[in-house]
Amino acid sequence: MKVVEDKQAAMTLMGQFAEGTIDPLLNKDIGFFSFPKANQMNQAEVAPLEIWVVPRSAKNKAHLAPLLRFLLANNKEMAMGFDSLPVVNTQFTQDLPSDRVKIAANSLANSSTLVQFFDREAKDDIAKNAARSIAKSIHEDNSAPLREGILKRTHINYETNTFAQAAELPQLYFASVTGLKESFFASNLMQEIYQQLGYGISVTRFGSLEASLNAYRFGGDGELMRVDGYKHLAPSLQQIPEPLANVSFYLVCKDLDMCATSLPKASEVSVINDLLVVNNWANENQVKLKKYDTVETLFRAFNDNEQGLMVLGASEIIDNKLLISSSTYRTIITVPLYHYVHNKHKELIPLIDSALKEYKKTEQYQALKNRYWLQHH
Repeated sequence: MKVVEDKQAAMTLMGQFAEGTIDPLLNKDIGFFSFPKANQMNQAEVAPLEIWVVPRSAKNKAHLAPLLRFLLANNKEMAMGFDSLPVVNTQFTQDLPSDRVKIAANSLANSSTLVQFFDREAKDDIAKNAARSIAKSIHEDNSAPLREGILKRTHINYETNTFAQAAELPQLYFASVTGLKESFFASNLMQEIYQQLGYGISVTRFGSLEASLNAYRFGGDGELMRVDGYKHLAPSLQQIPEPLANVSFYLVCKDLDMCATSLPKASEVSVINDLLVVNNWANENQVKLKKYDTVETLFRAFNDNEQGLMVLGASEIIDNKLLISSSTYRTIITVPLYHYVHNKHKELIPLIDSALKEYKKTEQYQALKNRYWLQHH
């Protein structure tokens, strides 16, 4: 949401019909996700059906049978020609033109119920009553108003103003880098700290150091957690003096000898995140880092290489201990992690520092460290 608010990305609610207007050259820039569901057990989807209608008074009914055979034989091609999805029993997703359409097709295929949407020409009183029914059902987490208002046309009395909710805490927005589970430790920790100071926080996780740095340049309030060296890259951010915790990184080796000695120059080491401290270690040891998007692809590459090498954080070691049971690993880095705020909030620095020091004395802090395998520091 922060990326959208900062006008670095756009998001809209749109139907499958939009596919025909998207230039294939832009496919890599436009994604798709199904409308979020409050109840994951609900597999219904809004999926309008295009219906062929022949007037009862038609004079050429003799041609209906050939027409139907033609439509059935060309259902898939014709539907996709209309930028729609075919209604067929056979597998067709491999023929679809983009990942967006495949996600939509799989969502429909796995749905237990298909629901037609209101036409834009629906009568005003019907549409408004339906809106009240939907809002009341969502607010009460109860399907009864929806059934009564839509199926039985019962008048639903419900008015809500989403901007008149109970006073919410002012929000601060922080960037983080994906791929390190310790960021969830930091997120939980700093949420507690900021709530004590009267703020809520939102964390957006980015795939690269550059994207994370770019976030505060577009109005972000700081960086969730970083090593000490980060302040040289982000002069507009101020470091909270008290560290959040110490974190260790490990070199995992398929070959025991590789971990027992210094790595040969230009060795390839696999990682799943773009971390400054790991980049610095790689430069100091003159090795090359190869980044993977997921843990699955990282381990696949590691297992395919007889002399596989990778760097994992502490929590990633414990999470994947079965996958590395036949490998060896050693600590290569242990560093403190710090929280950063933009200098527009510099008055908060002593308050955050003091609150963090006090919270670190509590049992809740120790439990949080245990949860993310940081208890040994």
